[in-house]
Amino acid sequence: MYKGLKFSSDVEQVIVDENDTVLFSTKKSEIGNSFDSVLMRYDPKLSAAAQGMGGGTGDYFIVSDSSAVSGWKFYSIIHKGSLFSEANQIRRLTVYTLIPLTVTAFFAAYILSRRISTPILSLSRKMQRVELGEFDVTVASDSRDEIGHLGRAFNKMTREIKSLIGQIKDEEYKKRNAELNALQNQINPHFMYNTLTMVKWMSQAQRADNITEVLDALIRILTFSTRNTEEYVTIEEEMTFIRYYMQLLQLRYYHAFEFECRISDEVLTYRTLKFIVQPFVENSVFHGFIEESRQYKLTIDVERVDNAILFTIRDDGVGMEKERMQQLRDHVEEGSKKINSIGISNVFKRIQMHFGSDYGVDIYSEWKSGTTVVIRVPVIASERSLTE
Repeated sequence: MYKGLKFSSDVEQVIVDENDTVLFSTKKSEIGNSFDSVLMRYDPKLSAAAQGMGGGTGDYFIVSDSSAVSGWKFYSIIHKGSLFSEANQIRRLTVYTLIPLTVTAFFAAYILSRRISTPILSLSRKMQRVELGEFDVTVASDSRDEIGHLGRAFNKMTREIKSLIGQIKDEEYKKRNAELNALQNQINPHFMYNTLTMVKWMSQAQRADNITEVLDALIRILTFSTRNTEEYVTIEEEMTFIRYYMQLLQLRYYHAFEFECRISDEVLTYRTLKFIVQPFVENSVFHGFIEESRQYKLTIDVERVDNAILFTIRDDGVGMEKERMQQLRDHVEEGSKKINSIGISNVFKRIQMHFGSDYGVDIYSEWKSGTTVVIRVPVIASERSLTE
């Protein structure tokens, strides 16, 4: 039996007889003692009776076996730390290996995700800028993967959009200039026709007595109309033209109406579109002053209100009924080609195309109470302002 035991420094082997007396122990000092004294050394609470079936106590495991022949018992006592030392080493090795591997895998996943997500996020931000109207943005497209292909496609798209917008702007600019020229050409022949007709009537009725005066005013008007082909003139130039035009009209109608022009000094150097007042003055005289038995009055006020210049044209003529007033407004907004609304429609369109919907023409009129026209244009103080 002794030879069958495998000794280990971490395991104590004990053989006891039927009286629980130690017959053999790897620790020779315990031979002859009671097995209870051996257990007391490991754990004071243990007794030989408690260990009859074998088991564990505290930090130790006790394994027992009995001989059916002699009644002797064989005990092996081992410390749990010794029993699980290799398992603990494996566990520690596993932990110490998994932690670096986990950290390495985390950083590898982070770097890989950043390489994928960063270009996508950058592309997303650039797309948001494109949505806001910035078409000069580009993305780096050096890589040969799908992200690189997507970036190159995005850059190509923005270039094409920018090119198309430039083409559209250029076409709209040419189209706008053509429309403005067409509208401008509409008013000049109309005005010249009325003026020359007036000269003919005067020469026939007055036998050429006032021809010199009329022609002098007409020459000044023609000089103003032809010397500057630009759309913009100073307010002082525009109102000088109106004064000469009113001089012709007063001669034509034998001073049947009074004319007064009040201009704020601060607005004289501001710039405005040409021929925006004349159609309304003509409309007041030709269509408002129809009764020869009374004296009419036409006044023009030019002033600055906040960031706008207001041309207010008032007459005390016959005015218009509501139906006629609505028809005139419809003709102006629709661009009517009728001879009596062509100049008014021209002014409305030119102001809208140049300055936008915040500016334009308002017409107020009541039957037998005269007509008031308010032309609203922005303050343009210099040539530089025209390009801003």
